[in-house]
Amino acid sequence: MRNLFIGLAVVALLGTTSCKKYHTCECTVTVLGSTSTSSGVDDVKRTRKDAKERCESSNGPNVDCKLK
Repeated sequence: MRNLFIGLAVVALLGTTSCKKYHTCECTVTVLGSTSTSSGVDDVKRTRKDAKERCESSNGPNVDCKLK
């Protein structure tokens, strides 16, 4: 029974940690009715939440960026 509780504690601890990795941000730019799409890979390992915030911070009037 004790081993079960230790195992569950380890699984719970691993489930709460964030995995950092390289993420890809894809942006679509629309200018005068013409669209262009580009994507870039983050140069720093980030959590998915941080990468999404950074990617979507590039959004503007003619720019739509989404994390892939």
